[in-house]
Amino acid sequence: MAFQVQTLIPTLVSALQTRYQLAYDQTGGIPPAYQPSLFSDMIHGLSAQNLADVRTILYTNIPELNGPFLSLAVVLTGSDGRMEKASPESPIELIVITRSKFLSLQALETKDKIKRLVENEGSTLFFKDVEEKALDTDDVSVFVGPKKTKIIPTRVLDSQFIAGDPNLFITYKDKLKRELDANPKILTDFKADFLKTALKTLDAEILTKGGAPKRKPLAVDIASGVLLSDGQYLKGPKYGMMRTIQYSIAASIFRNSPQMSEEDLRSIPSTIPQRIDWLREKKFIDLTFEEGDQLKSCYAQAIFWYGTLQRQAQIQGASEMNVISLPVDSLALSATLQKTKELATKMLSVKGQDVPLNPGSPTKRPGAPLNPGSPTKRIKKY
Repeated sequence: MAFQVQTLIPTLVSALQTRYQLAYDQTGGIPPAYQPSLFSDMIHGLSAQNLADVRTILYTNIPELNGPFLSLAVVLTGSDGRMEKASPESPIELIVITRSKFLSLQALETKDKIKRLVENEGSTLFFKDVEEKALDTDDVSVFVGPKKTKIIPTRVLDSQFIAGDPNLFITYKDKLKRELDANPKILTDFKADFLKTALKTLDAEILTKGGAPKRKPLAVDIASGVLLSDGQYLKGPKYGMMRTIQYSIAASIFRNSPQMSEEDLRSIPSTIPQRIDWLREKKFIDLTFEEGDQLKSCYAQAIFWYGTLQRQAQIQGASEMNVISLPVDSLALSATLQKTKELATKMLSVKGQDVPLNPGSPTKRPGAPLNPGSPTKRIKKY
């Protein structure tokens, strides 16, 4: 009998839109910087509902995911995995994990059903490409995309189990720690190709160095007090503020992996505010309690702006030819950018060393955090 998809996906897409509309309306325009925990809790609650709905879709359409001998697991990653989905327009990214590349017939059929569900009927809800990881042969810290191979261990860090064999998910997380501990180049390449870009974007936004020849336009304009979105490349605070905080937190976790147990890595909280508290409690970052709260406030403000901007971009049909702007308080925008840079710089500094993080700094001490002014390092394909 042909694989038939139940009519749950359109219902979920509609429910997502309604759920987020009501949640953002209920904020009443209150600046979340003054109550970051409340705003983070709201986003976490919405994301938990999303996860439960996606799990229902998978188990309803593919009941064999309940099978005890399947040796296959499905996880979410990205903002859904961090339980921080600020916008219903963001596609859900799935990863299929298997114990081996050599699969049973049942596992092969199940994997094929997942891909067909996502690529066809689920195209309005899911990211079109499903990543696959075979734990016996694949490096989990490496993402093999349709165009590029990237070292991006955050895909594992941000993952959340959703269906199938939970033991495979544990093994998947444990393998990340083994890779990090065995190969310091993973952290080096991650900082060079992801953290460096975020820091340079943030610095450009602070210095308003956008729009010049050979420069990409900026999605943040401090002088005018606006955030911009074209629905694809310009996404307000996402690639400067939000990515700087997300990747700085991730780099701090990866840097301290040798001091962690496997259980430590498994127990790292999902959300960025929770991770800030976790890292402080473990003394893996040198931030005071007040500074930790300030960083959480910056993140809450950025994610609130981002979610609001994305809603407007969806409603108004943002595109390269129709760039949408969201007016915000220019003083609050400037202060949030500056504080983000200040705290990220301190968080990434190794204790006892004064490590420059400004783009253009000429030196980098061995073992110290990334200097965004250093030459770009290319990722070798595996």
